[in-house]
Amino acid sequence: MAIFFYGLSPVFQKSALKRIPLPHLFFIHGCVIFILYSIIYVIFHDRPIDGNIIWAVFAGVSSLIGFIFFYEALKVGNASIVTAISSAYALVTVLLSMIFLKERITLIEIGGIVFIIFGIVSLNLSQLKNNNGKEKKVFNWKGILFPLLAAICWGAWGLFSKKAVSLAGEINTLVVFGIIAFIFFPLYGFIKLDRTKKIQFTKDYKLGILIGILSVCVVGTASFSFYFSVQFYRIAILAPIVSIYPGVTLIFSMLFLKEKINFKQIIFILLIILGVILLNITG
Repeated sequence: MAIFFYGLSPVFQKSALKRIPLPHLFFIHGCVIFILYSIIYVIFHDRPIDGNIIWAVFAGVSSLIGFIFFYEALKVGNASIVTAISSAYALVTVLLSMIFLKERITLIEIGGIVFIIFGIVSLNLSQLKNNNGKEKKVFNWKGILFPLLAAICWGAWGLFSKKAVSLAGEINTLVVFGIIAFIFFPLYGFIKLDRTKKIQFTKDYKLGILIGILSVCVVGTASFSFYFSVQFYRIAILAPIVSIYPGVTLIFSMLFLKEKINFKQIIFILLIILGVILLNITG
């Protein structure tokens, strides 16, 4: 279920951004994720919140900054490509674990790193060539840089989450994420809001609001499903399986968003997915 929801959420988010301004989606994300995780905490919490949540705070802040870059990239780029590039956060987590946790890297992980780097570089070069071709589309650097920055932030989130979940527990970690999102997402949305434009409550705008709410519920449910599954299955089995979610995004983006992805780009996206899977096999 986590694979499906993680893969589907960028499609909903991209669809929402076609109908509502980005700051409005930040407001929605902050409020909905706080309500959702608060409900989960009330139902499932099994330990008190203590000083160990500091790691969850670090994880929550890095995750939030990653989402800001992800949404900014999603506004201008293809959901399938942005999702594939940002999914390389596993590479960042491995590198940070080597540096700060003194973890050793395996040959399988080296192979994963090679696939991810080759896939990202090739994917970005293919976008540059497409924008320099006959179609004369204006190239937007956010579509390349921001997914990479999201991957770096989410890579740090992965490192902090390891400590947070082991010390504070899955549910406490989630509720801290919800509180941080509730504070900072609306604040960022308020800063980014264009106050010169009046909101037109058209049918399309209202539909965008509903899709935005649904997108946050989907990504929140995906996170809860993953953390809940960790209690019953080994992370070494779950992580590689969940890592294929960009493939789900690719399929739904082509079907429902009508994104035009050429054969080479599909291959590069699959290489990134394969690299992420290899990194998570021993993660």
